[in-house]
Amino acid sequence: MKKRRMYFAAILLLLWANGLLSQERGDALYNNNVLHTIRITAPGLTLDAMYKSFLKDRDSLGRYVYFDVAANIDGVALPHVGARIKGQVTAFDPKRPLKLDLNRFVKGQEYDGVTKINIHQGWMEKSYVREMLAYNIMRKAGVPASRTSPCRVYFNDKYIGLYTLVEQVNKNFLKDKYSSKKGLLLKKVLQGWEVKSGKGRQEDLLDILADIPNIPVDALDEMLPDIIDVDRFLSLMAVEVLIEARDDILDNNKDYYLYRPYKGSVIHYIPWDLNICFYLRKDSPGYDLIPERIIQPVFKHILKNEALKQRYMEILCRMLVNNFTEKRLFNLIDRYEALIREAVAEDPYVPTTEQIADVKRIIRTRIAHITKQLSQRQVDCSLPEVEGGQLVINELVTSQDSSGGFADPAGDYPDWVELYNNGSSPVDLSDYYLSVDKDFLKLWAFPEGQTIGPHSYLVVWADREPYESGLHSVFKLAKSGGALFLSNANDEIIDSITYDTQMTNIAYARIPNGTGPFRFTKPTPLARNEYTLATQGPPESNKITLHPNPVKRGGQLALDITGSSEEKWGRCTWMTLAGHILSEWSIPMDREKVPVPLPSSSYSAGVYLFKIQSDDQVIVQKVVGY
Repeated sequence: MKKRRMYFAAILLLLWANGLLSQERGDALYNNNVLHTIRITAPGLTLDAMYKSFLKDRDSLGRYVYFDVAANIDGVALPHVGARIKGQVTAFDPKRPLKLDLNRFVKGQEYDGVTKINIHQGWMEKSYVREMLAYNIMRKAGVPASRTSPCRVYFNDKYIGLYTLVEQVNKNFLKDKYSSKKGLLLKKVLQGWEVKSGKGRQEDLLDILADIPNIPVDALDEMLPDIIDVDRFLSLMAVEVLIEARDDILDNNKDYYLYRPYKGSVIHYIPWDLNICFYLRKDSPGYDLIPERIIQPVFKHILKNEALKQRYMEILCRMLVNNFTEKRLFNLIDRYEALIREAVAEDPYVPTTEQIADVKRIIRTRIAHITKQLSQRQVDCSLPEVEGGQLVINELVTSQDSSGGFADPAGDYPDWVELYNNGSSPVDLSDYYLSVDKDFLKLWAFPEGQTIGPHSYLVVWADREPYESGLHSVFKLAKSGGALFLSNANDEIIDSITYDTQMTNIAYARIPNGTGPFRFTKPTPLARNEYTLATQGPPESNKITLHPNPVKRGGQLALDITGSSEEKWGRCTWMTLAGHILSEWSIPMDREKVPVPLPSSSYSAGVYLFKIQSDDQVIVQKVVGY
């Protein structure tokens, strides 16, 4: 038995390491703790032939032509996949960048929830860590940016080198980061703008941005938040300055995306093409805190406004505290380098990792240079102190309906989260965030000026409807189980909760209120949590009797059901008082007496919760075992 447990644990560890126990699409493919392998097979086809086609061939709609190839991704065979050369200048490199379209020839085909895969070759780069590092810094800064991972690539069984997989900015990306994929997505390239998805006149969006430099400087801090996502734009530009980006939005005003959601008016900037960064002459400190040469027109105009310039410097300063630090980045670099060392050494195009030390040198130089300039300007990037335990996640509901739910201002019944301030002073939430993703803590920001008073409650609707009245996040809560994180601008997790399967119209709440462990109870939005096992239901609802209660180990329980409900099936669950599920099963509710198995064959004496659920109600009963 011990060997079997160890074997099972080893399998779980292997699955976790490879990202196969992921909760979100792409978590396995973009797990950068793993060196992935992609094998492309197309007998008779060469990379040179694909390159020539890329230069001249287009389909009837003017799009690039894809070749029908077989692909094998980390051991998973996909027999018909679209493949082509990709890129602009990078396409001319002898080591060709590639793009895979998994559902080009097989409708609905995907891998780990992903349908498009960008395979970047590391142009002008010998370390193979720069691009992964840059995207990592962006994401930690709260900028929605692509995930990345390293990958060995083979073409017709020949190893063609180490590549970097870069997440596609597409409708799935938009839904995960901005709650909606129904918006206009544009990409800035050398030739101008490309419409990538969505409907609407791109001219309308571009005209709005083009008019920003005409806004009076002294009115910019008041007007700009209605036009662009200011904090994320400033965070993006701060990272660009720190990483010495030389070929995208900051230096050339190209290679980035614009997105305006269908229901929203605010325009979002999304970074792209971050491979040319961390390049610096040994006699140069690199970009100044405020770069002398700024091509990006919006950023250039923003820096004329003192309040926005101060905000930019505060954001940059905080990155030097929790993000752009030697300890964090050097640990990342060392981990990446150890993972890819052998693959890079065998790469037929770049057989060296000699630039690793150079990347570290540049990071040290950038930290020293920007830190000195921030000090000279006396920039204070500290956050207001909040006592430990003062601000907590107090209650959540992941599923509710009109029979017992708490309606939002629009009359709907979405998921919700309640925060509570245990302290005697108010808390300004302007620099606080909620997220369901520990790797992207700044998923949803509280609006500027939002506060929570002493011994007060605040509800956030978790419904992916950020444009509705009230506080609405860009994420939902998973009823099947998940996690929720409350953090601040320094990426310090103020409070968090990991929860198992939840019940409709039942809250998972701290009891005692504000301080205790989480328990299932009746929802009490904007009010003190109390431990109540009674649940909602129509006036003439089913009634249950579970007997004998208490029950002796080895005994048999029987369930008596009475009432007038029309439901024919019920879901039964045994749980601990802390809400951990022990077993679940379904029973026919058209029978008056139903035998009920004990929580488990090895259950110990104690108090358990028995829950039975139909379409219109949930009933929970406490059972004592001895």
